[in-house]
Amino acid sequence: MINVDARAYETKTDEQILAEMQQMQDRITETLIIEDNKYIYDYDTIKEIVDVYDFDEFNQEAGTNYTKESFLDLAIDSIENTDLTPQVIPTGICGQTWKIEGWNYVRTAQTKAVSNALVNDAKNHAEI
Repeated sequence: MINVDARAYETKTDEQILAEMQQMQDRITETLIIEDNKYIYDYDTIKEIVDVYDFDEFNQEAGTNYTKESFLDLAIDSIENTDLTPQVIPTGICGQTWKIEGWNYVRTAQTKAVSNALVNDAKNHAEI
């Protein structure tokens, strides 16, 4: 009888591939310390996390061409250049616009009118 590892024949779903990329990034984020609205990090720790990730599946799924080195360079550059100071702009009587960013994300909030305009733009682009 031949012993075959069934995991070698498993195919991952798109969601699993994307989730693994997110998990890798979450592991990086967990190593970061915030001080004076900047990240403090250990290069070797981040490199170890990136080095064990296999970019082949993600590249195929996302149409990217990351290597361990190129992703590490991109991550370190983003970590070093992210300003964690929230940017809040009061608008109108009830609303405000704000932007908060991290090394691998940007979150924004706008007034209802601006949000509706962005939704309409997205719908128009989707129809094109």
